[in-house]
Amino acid sequence: MDYDACRELHNELVYRLKRELVFYRSLFVLIERQRDAVERGVESELALWYGELNTIAGGLRESQFAISTMRQKEPELFERASRLDPVPEMVQQAAEILAAAHRSLQEGTWAARRHYRKLKAELTRLGEENEALRANRPRPRSGHIPDGTR
Repeated sequence: MDYDACRELHNELVYRLKRELVFYRSLFVLIERQRDAVERGVESELALWYGELNTIAGGLRESQFAISTMRQKEPELFERASRLDPVPEMVQQAAEILAAAHRSLQEGTWAARRHYRKLKAELTRLGEENEALRANRPRPRSGHIPDGTR
């Protein structure tokens, strides 16, 4: 009975971890796309990727909740099931994917900051040009015609 319960919990854990690995890989790809969009200055793509990010985050929360529930329900059985192959390898893969995603996210943050500074400088320059154009614009006349007819 104990063996069957452990095997059943192990199978459920492997299923959940496979789903999480898919989510983590999708998250990594999405972060890479966002970083590339920021580096290319294509803000319109960011909203699309943000929507997909919410979908991935929802799936991850669901999967993590299920694993957390399994752990709380049967802690000793969970520990035994988590030591069976391929769980340790899957956990290692998840850690590697998350580390790569974190690095990519940092690079994307740096790129976004550079892009923000560039946009801010451009906006400042355009504002200064607008002020210069306003200052050099001819003054409207008050309806007085120079030949004295009015």
